[in-house]
Amino acid sequence: MRIVATAHCLTIVVLVAALSGCANEQSLYAGTSPPTVNCRASGQADFGRCGRLCDSGFWASATAEDVQAVLDGGASVNRTNDDGYSPLHLAARCARDPGVFSVLLDAGADPNRKGPKSVRPLHFAAAYADRVSVGQLIDSGADLEAQTRRDWTPLHYAANLDSLDGARVLLGRGANVDAADVYQYTPLDLALRVQASSATVAVLIEADAPLWTTRDSGWSPLHIAASKDARPEVIELLVGAGASVNALNSRGETPLDVAFRYAASVWTIDALVDASGGIDAKDPRGRSMLHRAVETPHPRLVRRLLERGADPNARDQDGRSPLHLISTRGRHVANSDQPELSIISYLVQHGAMLELPDRNGWTALHWAAHEGGRRVIASLVEEGADVSARTNSGETPCDLAAALEDDLWREDALTALACDGHG
Repeated sequence: MRIVATAHCLTIVVLVAALSGCANEQSLYAGTSPPTVNCRASGQADFGRCGRLCDSGFWASATAEDVQAVLDGGASVNRTNDDGYSPLHLAARCARDPGVFSVLLDAGADPNRKGPKSVRPLHFAAAYADRVSVGQLIDSGADLEAQTRRDWTPLHYAANLDSLDGARVLLGRGANVDAADVYQYTPLDLALRVQASSATVAVLIEADAPLWTTRDSGWSPLHIAASKDARPEVIELLVGAGASVNALNSRGETPLDVAFRYAASVWTIDALVDASGGIDAKDPRGRSMLHRAVETPHPRLVRRLLERGADPNARDQDGRSPLHLISTRGRHVANSDQPELSIISYLVQHGAMLELPDRNGWTALHWAAHEGGRRVIASLVEEGADVSARTNSGETPCDLAAALEDDLWREDALTALACDGHG
């Protein structure tokens, strides 16, 4: 008998297939029949043959009636497919009809059945299903704190997939917002790592998510947000809830330092600057934000800080200005397009003093000569740096260049300085 795969013939298809036994395993994916029809018409009474996760389309398009029909055909409600997932796992991951959950749970589906890597249906539902379905699983006894092999709870899954509805339902039912995985990441940490929406972040913060960390790296949620170029509103949420802008990670970096290192956007930098006590706030080493920005080095961050009024002549505890610091990077400048040269130009344009001495009387040009790198030296000289300036011990830039051990660096530096009588 010919099987016509239409909505009006679904029931007939199931009955005919079951009676005739004509369907085989290949028929599940053969021809042009929709996957749902193939699954129902297979006569196998086996959810495991309805495809892997959402690949076959059965679970993505299945209705409660579709699932009930397969159950009525003798399918086991807890039998796993070849990948180790139960029908409830697949429904939680793929189904769009909340009625599917009711049918499976009423038929005895185990809400705490472990799948691969100890994933439970609630893990999938928290990330992919609607709030009604998540609630149904919890009402049926799904463990709110069930952990995968990585110790991810359902709330970790919701946060990692930016599922606002999932997070709301779980937290409303009492999920532990402090839960940490094997790497000590909390749901909030994961939300920040994947750049989840500010709404999801807000829900976790409102539930008193920890704003500190127990990881050896010392990375707080604010450090993570800074490294991921978080939107300003996310930074504001964290800081407003009490996240410390002065927290140090294992490298001694504040969140703003991390933002500089990861070349965050000017908007993220602005938000962190505003939260850090002002444009010229200094760290324990006396470095201003501008000092740290030039060490990145990222011209647009330097330019943004200067535009906001950062002091180009601020000194650290060694008396060095941002211009001193950038002048030590001459060996990193391989061509005229390097960021260091742009930064020197920005600093001078905004009032950086070329002859400002550090604690030892070294100007920026002294440092450039000491480190080598003709392009940085040439840039400073072009801006008007004094090649005859002397340190506290009486050394000129030419004296420092002549002391370089590497022949090539020494020759380049002396040439850039137009030194006579050295070499």
